[in-house]
Amino acid sequence: MPIFKDIFDYNQNTGKLYWKIRICKKMRVGEEAGCEAKNGYIVIRVYGRLYYAHRIAWSIMTDEDINKFGEIDHENRIRNDNRWENLRPATSSQQKANASKKKRCSSKYKGVTWNKDANLWVAQIKRNKKNYNLGSYKKEEDAALAYQKKAVQFFGGYAYSNL
Repeated sequence: MPIFKDIFDYNQNTGKLYWKIRICKKMRVGEEAGCEAKNGYIVIRVYGRLYYAHRIAWSIMTDEDINKFGEIDHENRIRNDNRWENLRPATSSQQKANASKKKRCSSKYKGVTWNKDANLWVAQIKRNKKNYNLGSYKKEEDAALAYQKKAVQFFGGYAYSNL
């Protein structure tokens, strides 16, 4: 397992990683490391293996082995923003709580769907693999507010803000 402090310099204000040593012919010492993958995260190949830059940054700042800590959340939900102030440890549940709404939903709000049969907006939330029905509403915004209140109760600062 590479010791990332020996390989990279991490600028915690910009979130950028820079090569400290030369590990292949294509890169140079002092050059910014990594590139943006299709999923929006910065990835870096080190000795033939791909790593997420935010996980490398966390390892450098905390002296933790990259395989020993759980998930790292981007607080502002911008996947390529690896500034130290934007990174925080998270459980899988907290990570999902901070995720944006899915693009192919009937509502513009996370946790809200349209029920054609009832002609109402339905608010739902999931926590620890359990679904919670938060009620049905005539107004989409009321359903979004119900979701928001429960999300803050369940997830605190990790809750995605609908409003």
